[in-house]
Amino acid sequence: MAKGIEGRCFQAQVLNRESVLVRIRKFSNGDERACRRVIESNCEAVAQQCGKAVADDLMECNSLRRLREKSRESFFVVAADGPRVIGMSRLEPNGVVGNVYVLHSKQRRGIGSAIIHRLENEAKQQGLNAIGAGVLSNAQNFYEKHGFRKSGKNVVRAGNKTIAIAKMTKCIAREGVQKTATAFFKSHDRRIRALVDLPKERKCFPVLVLCHGFLGHPKQKLLAIVAKRFCQAGFAVIRFFFTNANAEKPGKNVPPVHWHEQELRDALAFARNLQGADAKRVFLAGHSYGANVCLLVARDDPHIKALVLFAPGRELKEYAHLFENGVMKLFGKALVVTNRARRDWLEADLDYAVHKSRRKTFVVAANPDDFVSLPSLQKRFAGFETRVLKGTDHFFNGSEEKAAAEALLFLEKKVCAKKSK
Repeated sequence: MAKGIEGRCFQAQVLNRESVLVRIRKFSNGDERACRRVIESNCEAVAQQCGKAVADDLMECNSLRRLREKSRESFFVVAADGPRVIGMSRLEPNGVVGNVYVLHSKQRRGIGSAIIHRLENEAKQQGLNAIGAGVLSNAQNFYEKHGFRKSGKNVVRAGNKTIAIAKMTKCIAREGVQKTATAFFKSHDRRIRALVDLPKERKCFPVLVLCHGFLGHPKQKLLAIVAKRFCQAGFAVIRFFFTNANAEKPGKNVPPVHWHEQELRDALAFARNLQGADAKRVFLAGHSYGANVCLLVARDDPHIKALVLFAPGRELKEYAHLFENGVMKLFGKALVVTNRARRDWLEADLDYAVHKSRRKTFVVAANPDDFVSLPSLQKRFAGFETRVLKGTDHFFNGSEEKAAAEALLFLEKKVCAKKSK
């Protein structure tokens, strides 16, 4: 099925092999009576779920006069089968998608999906980064199928009934071309290699600095997909190589944690000086050990607006059991543990860092996670906004897209929900 585009048609194949030729177009004067009939055809289902009083209110709120007013106040579209209106919805100026109504006899034929696609395209043209909707429980699966995620809920009273309304949000990636370049910045008198992904729009863009895990790699699938999705959404993304702790050049010794803290601080300075970057909108994200380094740096940097932690590693002092006989054995590698590195790992104050970062941090957890149990992670990050992705592992294998979408949704919702026109 092709997306519905104003002025064009799409053809949706129906289960009984019948086909319906539908055009998605803007509301025109005279459509209000047909729109009322579409809404009325849905009232029986609304009455069954919410009660007759709610169904009556629905018709009252969509009087002919009010429908005409809505068409002037918002981007109002209808689905037309020839001259007959069989569906409708609208996009409000603040990015909220109104209820999607399809004539009861024409449902389950892709018409609602075409309406959603048209409104999403319009939102992108208006410069919105996210769209939202308030939906009843029976419609939640429909919106999830189209990339919306639950971001909250409201409870309303209707007569003697309590009705739950789910708040759904979707980040919509602006069309952009990801261009990955290799760059270098200086840290402790060395050149640190970085991968820089630049968005299509090169003016006043936000920047995400993304850290890999211990003996990980900036090009691992999770980080590559996060970089791609954020770049499409208008961010620049910087991924760099932790010295002696990346899969490409692991080194012979366990590096002190403060080395990587300094490298991340220098990466942040590099990000803030990137041509076209908005220095006031620089964010951090890290996976596993890299998430812990992000916490330590954010603890002392009030200018970091938000952090995203993907499967954050355990407290560094909990790795002491790996330091037996002065050797750390991890991921099939054996690294020498110097006294300086041991002291650095055992004394890193992550508890205080967690406390300082509570209000601006988002945790994406994996379950099951062979490295960090979910109960211990939830205890450590109690009170933090957290999403648990079930059926995936510490590296989010098979769920990289979902992890990236959750992270992008958090940052878009918290700090850049709408692009200035």
